[in-house]
Amino acid sequence: GDVLSSQTINNLIENVEAEIGGGRKYLTQAVQVGLELKKYQLFTKEFGADDNTTIEAGVQLALALWKEFRTIEAERLLTKLIATSRRVHGQGHDCTIFAISAMQRVHERRVFLKKDGEINEDQVYRAVRYTADGEKCIVQGPIPKVVYDPRSNRSDPSDNEGADIRTFELERANVVTSKGTPVVCVGLQKATHLNGKIGDRRDYDEDTGRYAIHFEDGKLKPVKVKPENFRIVFDL
Repeated sequence: GDVLSSQTINNLIENVEAEIGGGRKYLTQAVQVGLELKKYQLFTKEFGADDNTTIEAGVQLALALWKEFRTIEAERLLTKLIATSRRVHGQGHDCTIFAISAMQRVHERRVFLKKDGEINEDQVYRAVRYTADGEKCIVQGPIPKVVYDPRSNRSDPSDNEGADIRTFELERANVVTSKGTPVVCVGLQKATHLNGKIGDRRDYDEDTGRYAIHFEDGKLKPVKVKPENFRIVFDL
């Protein structure tokens, strides 16, 4: 029927959690991604891709990917889910609103500011766009820390109330991407084949002053790149 038994759904979830989690109370983020992927695949098979239960499971998978700093995968999935939910259930349906809310969180490009060579990680900002041919960046903030925290599930708009958020322009070199930010490689002299390739910015290597880039193209191995050789991708 059109109405799914909550007990049926709960039984499916419990079976998946038992298979993936092995009874552990705390799951690493990688295991959580595996759990959410299994749920999404199972619901797609059982209920179809258009079912609201499947769409909501897909949103949970996207958020798990985002929390593991796999932002590009998360955004690609959410784009598909939002289009499906709008087409099948309508703009005002709960699952559509849920997917759009998740996209708003995932799509935000969070950055830190550098001053006198020091990065201030106590305050988080939102990068909006580049200006001056990419040499400068418009940023907004500071953003309340509760909104920044990638492990938080809070999405209450009231979290922003009372925040003194300013908009201003900085030299690009003084805007530092946060882990998981989608970026594109530019100006590479040796690995020129990577110029124009997009990936998620991952860990920083203090010894080399480079950041690991994990490319969307799975055929490409991760590489370490200087910050001057990548730019934020604002829209995928």
